[in-house]
Amino acid sequence: MVDHGFATDYMEKSFGGWPRSYPDGMGPDEVDAWPMPRPASFGTTPCAAAGRSATTASSPWPTSAGPIPGAKEDITWLDSWREYNQPRGEILFGSVPAIETLRPYIAEKTLGWSMEVPDQFRARYFIEELKEFEKSGKFPDLVIICLPKRPHHRHQRGTPKPTSHAADNDLAFGRIVEAISRSRFWKDTAVFAIEDDPQDGWDHVSGYRTTAYIASPYARRRQTVSAFYNTVSLLRTIEQILGLPPMNQFDAAAAPMTEAFTDRPDLAPFAAVPNRVPWTR
Repeated sequence: MVDHGFATDYMEKSFGGWPRSYPDGMGPDEVDAWPMPRPASFGTTPCAAAGRSATTASSPWPTSAGPIPGAKEDITWLDSWREYNQPRGEILFGSVPAIETLRPYIAEKTLGWSMEVPDQFRARYFIEELKEFEKSGKFPDLVIICLPKRPHHRHQRGTPKPTSHAADNDLAFGRIVEAISRSRFWKDTAVFAIEDDPQDGWDHVSGYRTTAYIASPYARRRQTVSAFYNTVSLLRTIEQILGLPPMNQFDAAAAPMTEAFTDRPDLAPFAAVPNRVPWTR
């Protein structure tokens, strides 16, 4: 949905049961064509058609982990934590595309959806990539980053507690925004963030709503915008910024998030707030 603006008929009818497969791409039987829309519906493909550049700094769905030559199998969270603190090259992260036409846009040296890999790894990977972009003076028009750590409802033994997952996610996102805001590309950049799904975040208003965040010199800072927007509104806003045509009737009909922006830029950089909850235990 976040990539292409709609869910296929298979997804709509199978959600919750998955009689064929659960298409998250993290296992050998989970790279399934049925849930996938046509490749032209993914955000990276319209960019290429319009002469825009796109990449993923942390491979989101639809990718799968491996096979990566020399990679250790059955990586645990503790394995990842040790490698993060003392890099020894013992763990090789990697992703391969579930749709071959998306290969040019996939970050092959990092993982998207894997709860065994801290989001700090993904943040570090992007920040290192950003340094290379700084050297070349060229930044992709569209960058998609997946930060999947969250207070997961299926807490696994040997992994930090759910609140630590949230702290890991928050800190990684903060580090990414800070790095971008201190780069040479900041004046022309907008960062959009949205949850995968609200799922366990019901409140007194609705079980279906979620939060979205925008960081940009042109975003209204320190303000909560209560206008009704949805996921395709976010996509429509990105399309209008980049001059892209709609991918389908859903994002074509969506209202862009105009109330979240101002025409007076504020170039002050962001500072990542240190985590108050340890993300390691």
